[in-house]
Amino acid sequence: GAGTRSIIGDFDGITFSPVHEKIKSIDYGSDNYCGVTAFANNKCYHIGCISHSADTSSAVNSFTLPRKLSLSRNFNGFVVQSSPVEEIDQLRGQKKMIAGTNLNGILAINKKQTLPYELNLTFNLNKLQWLNFAENFGTEFLTDAGDKLTVAYNHTKRVFYVDRQYKGQTEKTELPIPVDYGPYIANQETLDLRIIIDHSSVELFSGNGHVVMTEKLRPNKEFNNLKLFAEGGEI
Repeated sequence: GAGTRSIIGDFDGITFSPVHEKIKSIDYGSDNYCGVTAFANNKCYHIGCISHSADTSSAVNSFTLPRKLSLSRNFNGFVVQSSPVEEIDQLRGQKKMIAGTNLNGILAINKKQTLPYELNLTFNLNKLQWLNFAENFGTEFLTDAGDKLTVAYNHTKRVFYVDRQYKGQTEKTELPIPVDYGPYIANQETLDLRIIIDHSSVELFSGNGHVVMTEKLRPNKEFNNLKLFAEGGEI
């Protein structure tokens, strides 16, 4: 996998003129590649293939969720935002709520999860400047076989990250599975994490589409256990 990157500019049908020469990421995960875009009804759409070069198994690759692309501008210049198309909301089934709480340590969700599912979390950042604010917070997905998938935000490093740890990992791949990072400065009142996970992939969307991470999964069993965590303080 190689992630997905972009160069923003103007195209007149013949010549592409970049606004800047800096290559920017649309997807900070390592497993979204070979993306295809389409333009319809004045909107741009994107779908990619989910695969990883270190995965030597015979597992069939899959596609990302279809995403809508848009262009915005921030302190870092022009950026491409990427969010799941609205049509996938029609696939949602029963909704289950997690009661709001202060988090310091681990909060285990007792009920077993059934794949696929979508997890929407909102973290309150009003105490961001407090000395006891959590340094690291997010989610852990676990299997009954001991595999662990961490999708979280590190406040001190100002990055999102995805860490895949499989029991007997050397049997899954020839190369170590890297931890992937997506830079993001959280300076708003809340931080939203939208995570969609199925049997073979996980996709993270945050920062109003400014941070996207796609990762291929090869667990020994289903990620049917869920925990929320906060380390180094409270959130």
